[in-house]
Amino acid sequence: EGPYSLTATTPQGESFQWTGEITVQPFRSRGHLSFSDIHLSSVWQFFGDHMAVDNPEGRFDFSAAYEIDLGQTEPTIRLNDLDFSLAELGLQLPEDASPLLKLSRLNIKAPLVDVARQTVKVEKVLFEDGKTELVVDENGRLNWSRFAADSRADDPAFKAEVSGAETAVRPDHPETAWNIQVSEVALRDIQFQYQDQSRDPMLHAGVNDIDGTFQLGLVSGSAGTDLQVKKVSFGFSDIQIGNPNTPEPELRLEKWLFTDGSYDLGRNALAIENMIFQNGSI
Repeated sequence: EGPYSLTATTPQGESFQWTGEITVQPFRSRGHLSFSDIHLSSVWQFFGDHMAVDNPEGRFDFSAAYEIDLGQTEPTIRLNDLDFSLAELGLQLPEDASPLLKLSRLNIKAPLVDVARQTVKVEKVLFEDGKTELVVDENGRLNWSRFAADSRADDPAFKAEVSGAETAVRPDHPETAWNIQVSEVALRDIQFQYQDQSRDPMLHAGVNDIDGTFQLGLVSGSAGTDLQVKKVSFGFSDIQIGNPNTPEPELRLEKWLFTDGSYDLGRNALAIENMIFQNGSI
């Protein structure tokens, strides 16, 4: 029992640091955790059997204050001031010529992650300088559906197995729902490409720059899921839709802007106050 400090460094320059206090009976601990310059491939080995991506690129930093108290009637398991940064992310399937996702920066700042009370408050999530591609092959299968190494979502036996497991663990009384509130989600300099090879002629759509922000509220439990998206503002630049084998796209749009948007999952309602189209041709 008492104050402790631990530091570890790998030959690759990755580092871990923990400082804090521990009481064994009853178990209580509080302190600070930090991981620096951790290569994503180092932790991917724990998920590799379930993912088709062999060796993802990227490195991350993580830090948070924590508090654990199991000596109370209602235990405390909480993270404060969580800061997660991921740099130079790259995900690619072995048989594909282009990556599923490239992202220069992902940053998450969360003042509170309360596991016991199932409450998460996120100040900001930032996706910056990235590119993703959705491809439907000749058989109608989406490339992202191959991200999981063992995808059984369409297997009737697997669906029955999951349904039975959910029924078995469902409590007699309603469980506490997870409440996740995100004050701002921001996208900056994101490129998007879509290609449908199952169509004849082939369809291609692309957006060379996506910038936007929105707020997100999610409540999810046994009673269902409530999703609220508010204050949505987005700008899409250099939009092209058409057959990639023709000299010019069937539709070209220099800019598409919309502001003051919202979405309510419960009512399945989408609202947009203002929408602007600039310099297009068909």
